[in-house]
Amino acid sequence: MKKILLYIVAFVVSLSVWSQVTDYQNWMRGLDDDAFICQLSLPGAHDACCSSFSGVSAIGAAFAGKVQTKSVQQMLPLGVRVFDLRPAVKDGKLTICHGILVTSFDFNTIMQQLCTYLDAHPSEFCIVTIRHEVEADDGDSSFGSKLQASLAAIKDHLMNFRPNLTVGEARGKILFLSRDAYDEPMYGGRFADLSNNQSDINNMLGGHCYGPGTYKCSWWVQGYYEYSEVNAKKSVILAMLNKSCELAGKYSYTWAENGLAGYKETGTNSACQANAQACNPYMQGLLSSGNYNGPAGLVFMDFCCDGDNSGYYGLSLTKELINHNFRYTMSKQGDPIYDGSGHLFLAPKGQEMMWEGKVLRKESTTMMAPSGWYRADYDDSDWETMRFPTASAGTAAPYFSQWDGTNNTVFIRREFYIDHDPSTANYKFYARHDDDYKVYINGRQLDSQTGSISDYRVVNIAPSRLSMGRNVIAIQVKQFTGAAYFDCGVLCTTEPTSLSEELRMNSEELFDGAIYNLAGQRLSKPQRGLNIINGKKIFY
Repeated sequence: MKKILLYIVAFVVSLSVWSQVTDYQNWMRGLDDDAFICQLSLPGAHDACCSSFSGVSAIGAAFAGKVQTKSVQQMLPLGVRVFDLRPAVKDGKLTICHGILVTSFDFNTIMQQLCTYLDAHPSEFCIVTIRHEVEADDGDSSFGSKLQASLAAIKDHLMNFRPNLTVGEARGKILFLSRDAYDEPMYGGRFADLSNNQSDINNMLGGHCYGPGTYKCSWWVQGYYEYSEVNAKKSVILAMLNKSCELAGKYSYTWAENGLAGYKETGTNSACQANAQACNPYMQGLLSSGNYNGPAGLVFMDFCCDGDNSGYYGLSLTKELINHNFRYTMSKQGDPIYDGSGHLFLAPKGQEMMWEGKVLRKESTTMMAPSGWYRADYDDSDWETMRFPTASAGTAAPYFSQWDGTNNTVFIRREFYIDHDPSTANYKFYARHDDDYKVYINGRQLDSQTGSISDYRVVNIAPSRLSMGRNVIAIQVKQFTGAAYFDCGVLCTTEPTSLSEELRMNSEELFDGAIYNLAGQRLSKPQRGLNIINGKKIFY
């Protein structure tokens, strides 16, 4: 019996060792392509370039401002993927600064270093956050244009922010996020309403981030940097970790940022060092305890990647964050979405998951609709693709695509798929609209209502209206004045009769490029999976 237990223990230990990342240069290779980036735990460097300073700033940095010892190039192969940069215009170029102190690094060089690293390690991606260090400018107003030119030069390496960005979309790319406005076009994303130096967790949850055409997404920030006692700093680190872990496995698209940097009373080097020696190992201990099974978010630290002998535990914390990603369940694109009663959304509402639809916009509320636009077989290939929900600014939606203007009509077509005989279950249609709306399912009108509503309208769908395989929702929304909004979803409210086990277990090779249902009807792209019966792909 003892021998059996020893074998079991050895097996468990071997699994534990196997699960540890060994290649930190390419550690993102082990992440699921469909995992949402907002579900990750990412090691980041606060004031990432503050390891070396130039000119008279080097004298000042001997007393304050030096919060890193390694360069960005040194941090990358050690696993750091998030970098806080503070550019300003110095001597006609964008230079990284810390307050009025000027580092030895210019913005263009750092961004090119990231591009070069990602070209050599295409499984990885990086996030860069910037703040314009205005006090260091030479009275030069060209910051915006210089930043725009710098980003345009590496635009092929940049990706636009979206709340539901996935790891697969980001590989080989840089997500650039700015706290300041700059000349159009926008690259990456912009922050808004971020909290600053707050000690109450409730005051840290009101920030947002948005990208081109997509506003807004909640962005939580713990950035309490000036405190009277280090235990106060530790308490907010823990509070944000508890909040971010609540997001594990959820389609919330909320992003979290946990800043470990800070100091007691003064911002001298010794105060920043003491903070790092307290907070870096504290965060590492929380994660290694096994009590926090969820995303830590973007974690910015001072003395990032410094060894344990220094007391900073920067390298240990970086590795701990990386390995933490493989200890909890992340939500992924394509995961099934359920309501509070455990019923499956066949077409999730935007409140649960951003969804895509085809859109035709008319700048009028009286123009004739396209002939047959509501039919399931209507050709909408020349319509715009858009993410939903869509709304005007100022709504309570957690995220949405911007709806601009008034006195317009939007036609929307959305596909969803059913993997069972529709007659074996019950269904509900959810819609929130502002203003008038009308909806069709598979070419037959289901519902209409005049005026706006502040919550979801729920309508039963007769099973006879639905088909196994592809189904099409067609919606017309007229917006007359004031706010605008639209979202919809389809819920299966009972457990349908499942397909046979024979169907689900068949694993033959895929044959032609077509997909068929059990009746032999050709289908479009499925939502969940495929099987083959008699040489035909079957959606299930």
